[in-house]
Amino acid sequence: MRSSGGITGSTLALTLARIPVESVFRDLYDECWPLGFEIDNRRLVFGSWVDNIYCASNNAESACLMLSRVFDSLRRYWGLEMKEGSASCLASRGHDFGDFEPPSNIPIVPQATFLGWIVSDDGGILASWQAMKAAVWAAFYANIRCRGWKRLGMRRRLTLLDRTIRPLLAYRLRIHGPTTASVTQLEKLQRHLVSRALGNFKLSTEDFKTFYARASRQAKSLIGSRVSDWALDWVKGTLLWDAHLRRDGSQQKQWLSSNSVSCGSSTVAPKLSHDTIHHATSFSWAAALVDFMNAQFFSDRRRTEPRNLFGAVHTRTSTRGVRGHIHTRWHDSVSYSEQLLSTKSGSDRGVREFLAHIRAIHI
Repeated sequence: MRSSGGITGSTLALTLARIPVESVFRDLYDECWPLGFEIDNRRLVFGSWVDNIYCASNNAESACLMLSRVFDSLRRYWGLEMKEGSASCLASRGHDFGDFEPPSNIPIVPQATFLGWIVSDDGGILASWQAMKAAVWAAFYANIRCRGWKRLGMRRRLTLLDRTIRPLLAYRLRIHGPTTASVTQLEKLQRHLVSRALGNFKLSTEDFKTFYARASRQAKSLIGSRVSDWALDWVKGTLLWDAHLRRDGSQQKQWLSSNSVSCGSSTVAPKLSHDTIHHATSFSWAAALVDFMNAQFFSDRRRTEPRNLFGAVHTRTSTRGVRGHIHTRWHDSVSYSEQLLSTKSGSDRGVREFLAHIRAIHI
């Protein structure tokens, strides 16, 4: 959607684009609330980012129905048409569609892109990881190894590398939890980039294996001193985001209950009639989902599963619709991040202070 009279991409355009979206959500909320994704006693119904619209439901049919109603309301009351090919429905792999036939304008897809992140129907990060690496190398050759890069000194090259790649990784990896394999791959990628930025070349007296080992050692010696440790930043960001989602939202809920919200020329009180609305983090879906099927849930499932002939508990939890590789869940990534930082806390004062800060947030 584009606003008339404003500059595309400006703050004014972003603000005006939210008006029709928020208006339609308000009108359709009570109607679509029973179709929302149920979490314990709460429901996730609508979500938006500027003019990007998201609907959550327990099945694909209800999700497509909610999205169709939003499209119809935008067309009827605001004269807005959704661009062809901009809508899709992402269902978990193994989802039982039954006799449901999706609308022609809302196809079922195995992967979907949300604000630059690629989400797969099996929870894997391979497609998103490959897109991240492609974006990193594109930014590297556009900024560091561009024309005239040799004129820059080593310190300026490393500073430019950090300023170019670090924000990109912070955004691309934000929704993915670190694992042993992914952290190792990221460390290898950083050593490769640092070595390329330094302009290392193979000596005539050494073979390729010796050259790669020498370049890797030189790059590793600079990571953490001249260049930020990107893998460590990712691990710290995971713990910070988890602590942010779990913070106490009682003060925010109290404020919302006693204050009004300005909406255009009118002032209205926020809808708090449903106890199922999650108030912890500005109605964030992530805050509502962080404890959904958490570590305790899977522990209880394994404890109640029947035992085999040898008395051992089955490891299957019967929570998946199809057999396949089980990707790392969020709570496992948080546990791995805590363990990784705990091993580094003995020799790194900054890591010790960071862990103390995380514990203070949880208290």
